[in-house]
Formats: sequence, structure tokens, C-alpha cells
Amino acid sequence: MIVSSVLRRGALAFAALSVLSVGVVAIELTQAAPAQAACATPEVVGSWHNVNPATRGLTRLEVGIVCGGVVCSANGTCSSWPTYLTVRPYGKCSPTDCDWGQKPLVGYPGVAQTYYTDYVYSWATKRVAIRSYTVNGVKHLTVWVTTDFTAADGRTDYTSVEDMVH
Repeated sequence: MIVSSVLRRGALAFAALSVLSVGVVAIELTQAAPAQAACATPEVVGSWHNVNPATRGLTRLEVGIVCGGVVCSANGTCSSWPTYLTVRPYGKCSPTDCDWGQKPLVGYPGVAQTYYTDYVYSWATKRVAIRSYTVNGVKHLTVWVTTDFTAADGRTDYTSVEDMVH
């Protein structure tokens, strides 16, 4: 009688531990970290500085990437966003360079690896266009800044070209 009672309690304890361990595993599985989207990083991404330290134009430029992805809710509703590049130019100012702010880049239609964005001011619109290339193993970034003055401003439009490296 004593032996069967001990065996019965042992069997009940084993069953309880088995159920508890399955519950712990289930909790661990449901608390996994959300998946992260992986995206390829183009060679244009990074921090660039002007090869001309005496420039009166852009002194440096940062190109970033925002990876797109898809997120689905428990009820099956999904939302997505595209991968895109960003740019943050810095112009020559004193005592510190002027931060133009970060903006998304758009690819030029029909021109591979060339991107642009517009900065609109009350007196002009500045289009910043970039394209990377490699010479003797050194990565370069050509930056074109086209300034289109408003009619009220009266100044002549112009384009400046800067060469930058990592």
C-alpha cells in the first residue's frame, strides 16, 4: 500500500513537471524576437568628404539606407514599406558647416546608380544629385548641386560639381 501510494505520487509529480516544461517551451517560442528585414547596401552608402578642403560648396555628405519590409498583424493584415536611400549634405559655413537636413533620395529614371533629391527654399530650389564610381580601387562620389533661383530673386541659375571620397 505504501509503495503504490509513493509510486502514484511520483507519477503525478512527473506528469506535472512534464506539463510545466511544455508550458515553458511554449512561452519561450511565443516570445521570440521579431524578424528583421535584410537589405543589400549599395556602395554609395556611407560618409563622404570633399577632396577639396578649400571648397566653398559641400564639405561632406552622408548617405544612408532605410530597409523596407512587411509587418503582419495577428488577424493577417499586412503593411509594407520600400527600401530607400537618404542623403544629408553639409555646406561650407563658418564657424561650423551648415546641415541641410536628411531627405530621401530618388533614383534617376534610366540612369543606373544615380540618385537625387530637392531642397526647396523661398529663394531657390537646390537639386542634389549623386553617383558613385571607383578609380584605382578608391571609391568616389560625384555630387552635382543645381541651384534654380526663383524669378523674384533674379540671380542666374548654376550647377556646381564636387568630388568626394570615403
